[in-house]
Amino acid sequence: MNESINNPADITEEYRKVLISHWEDHYSKENKPASYFSSLPNTVLEDFYSKLEHQCLQILTKNKGYNQWAYNKYRIDINGNDGVLTLLSEVNEYFLLSSDNDKNVNLKEIFKNGESKINRNLNQAIKRVLVNNRGRTVIDTLLRRIENIADDTNNVITRNRTEEHGQKADYFTTVNKFPEERPPTNDEIEHVISLVGSFKETPPKKNAKQASRIYTTKQLVEIMEIICNNLPTDVTPGTLETIFIDLIPDFLPEEFLIEKVFKIYGKVTFPIDTKHKFTINDLDPSKQVIVNAAVSDCVNEAKRAGIQEKCKIIKEHLIDKDLNINTLANEKIFDSRKDVEETLKIIGEITNKLFLTMDDEFISEVAFNIFLDKI
Repeated sequence: MNESINNPADITEEYRKVLISHWEDHYSKENKPASYFSSLPNTVLEDFYSKLEHQCLQILTKNKGYNQWAYNKYRIDINGNDGVLTLLSEVNEYFLLSSDNDKNVNLKEIFKNGESKINRNLNQAIKRVLVNNRGRTVIDTLLRRIENIADDTNNVITRNRTEEHGQKADYFTTVNKFPEERPPTNDEIEHVISLVGSFKETPPKKNAKQASRIYTTKQLVEIMEIICNNLPTDVTPGTLETIFIDLIPDFLPEEFLIEKVFKIYGKVTFPIDTKHKFTINDLDPSKQVIVNAAVSDCVNEAKRAGIQEKCKIIKEHLIDKDLNINTLANEKIFDSRKDVEETLKIIGEITNKLFLTMDDEFISEVAFNIFLDKI
């Protein structure tokens, strides 16, 4: 049974049949992908790219996971429609790619499992391009190395998968340990950070073309043993990211750190404008009224919580692009690291509660900037 067209981004059955018919002729000749597209009737080709662009727009708009630092070049709130066009261009490059073994190595993915699956296959290809081209940090490299360590039987680190928590619910632990299946508390994470904080990082080499490895493999094995043995819970990639953000902030992009501080400790649930570029003038007049009222309520809530002066210090660090827990904890206004975390938590609770009542994440994003300006 053919899928029904309820989504305006979907290619119709009529045009899908044309696409797959030309594909069957093209692939038998082992031509390169460009010749396949040039073989299509203009109306079908134009429709294909129009629908592909529409799918890119839908994915970027509907999936909140793409409203973060790693996907900055695609973000519509930052780049407008240029973000969609950037993604469209990279998807097109992906389909045009050839390899020595298969001239149509990626193009053939469109037609996998037949004509009725073309729209689904396009959607999956777009998401694959997003993952392949997202911004990466040295933490991504460390996580890949940890996966290799866990797959090596010469150490006690293992990698498991908890299926009931989803396909990507990988976690690390040690052999013969049965960890608690829950997120670790901040206190538990801070404890293991204190235990591994003495490991000396390897500085980047002068004129090196690749980022520093940060830790040797031997160090990384020891670090993982300490983390896994001292956390009562399983150790997910997210937990490791939190630990490494604390351990190696100097090796990480400033905007990445800004976003993570608010997301991890403040649990802010809307996009963060890490460049701090949006103002009230970026909103329609009617929305400006709503935002100003919400921001005023947030400021009053911050005053009642007694964190106004602390917020001012956080704002200064935000402007200086030096926002991380360790540097904030050194400020006299904060009694301890826990005090910093609690302040960020209160900021998140206040802003999430008020800004999430708005019908547009971009409005929340702008409102957060205005709140920090007015606090």
